[in-house]
Amino acid sequence: MSALKYWVWLSVTRGLGGVKIAQLIDYFGAPENVYSASKKDLKEAAPLTPRDLDELQNKSFDHTNRILEQCDKLGVQIVTMADAKYPDRLKAIHAAPALLYVKGHMPDFDEEVALCMVGSRKATPYGLINAEKLSFELASSGALILSGMAVGIDTASHKGALKAGSPTVAILGCGLDICYPPQNRDLMENIASIGALISEYPPGMQALGGNFPARNRILSGLSLGTIVIEAPLTSGSLITANYALEQGRDVFAIPGNIDAAVSQGTNSLIKQGAKLVTCAADVLEEYTALYPHKLHLIYNRSDFDAPPFNNPGTDVHTPEAVQPVLEYKEKREIPLEGLNDKEKKIIAVLKDNDTVHIDQLITLTGLKTQEILSTLTILQLKKIIKQLPGKYFTFEQEK
Repeated sequence: MSALKYWVWLSVTRGLGGVKIAQLIDYFGAPENVYSASKKDLKEAAPLTPRDLDELQNKSFDHTNRILEQCDKLGVQIVTMADAKYPDRLKAIHAAPALLYVKGHMPDFDEEVALCMVGSRKATPYGLINAEKLSFELASSGALILSGMAVGIDTASHKGALKAGSPTVAILGCGLDICYPPQNRDLMENIASIGALISEYPPGMQALGGNFPARNRILSGLSLGTIVIEAPLTSGSLITANYALEQGRDVFAIPGNIDAAVSQGTNSLIKQGAKLVTCAADVLEEYTALYPHKLHLIYNRSDFDAPPFNNPGTDVHTPEAVQPVLEYKEKREIPLEGLNDKEKKIIAVLKDNDTVHIDQLITLTGLKTQEILSTLTILQLKKIIKQLPGKYFTFEQEK
């Protein structure tokens, strides 16, 4: 009998959560062994209640077979903890799900700059436009956007990524055959077509209220960081932020109106140490050193409706990564008279490359870090160069 049957059987055993299942797997090695274990052995393996033990004595595969048949019909794949596709990033969290139901194209999360975007279902226009625009900028820059497909901020975040022509992932609190909320049917189909729908719940599971807090641990667990946009103090988005902190992930927040209830949660997060975000660079600068092959930062994108610059193969530290979207006009001639040798070296590199990261300046000029920093400051004071987000430098433009 296929091992997958035992994984599904164990995952749908009533009363067992991720912690107890993990303890059973650790003790017995595989779900098949849990299936054949005696009550005595089960008691030794995990702190099971009498009801848990009774449920584990139900050896019927009727429910399991129905789930497998439904998954086959829906085109849903099942990824278990034993599969290579199961993300190590998620496996490391507390109460990791035993398996995931996936529809679409499951990314290799361990290799992605995955960012979770969450916020209020009752978002204001300010929150919605900033969520969609930030998601658009992040996705255009090479990040993978995750959210929960709820109305409000979640929907705007998914739409921003899709607008950038990038895949996005929705983590659902119900079965993948259930569209919740119902008005997001088209969005759900669009996400599945180029990204992925993921749930720990089997087909047929309704969107029950208790499912969503548990769902949030998967959102944060698959992500390097969680970005909160508009959240009152009682928001479920703050649950996701708390999971992120427990899992050792980064937390970001977009500031809001100090008098608005919908911004109290995000503003509170910032006061507690979450990084304040005003643009994509505020987030991505945390990850460029670790994922230079993935990220190509997009700056000064004023035309939100323009086709995105999307070239995942471009290294973040090469000038080609940012030049197409800077939209600078013809540069003035830089008089070299009166400049010292260090200043001339920097000018020469900028003339050849247009826009250069500070690390590349150090390499190409051969100057020491302190020399570079002081010389860059002098050139900025002389209005010859200017600094862009993420420690990039280019020529100052004539007024």
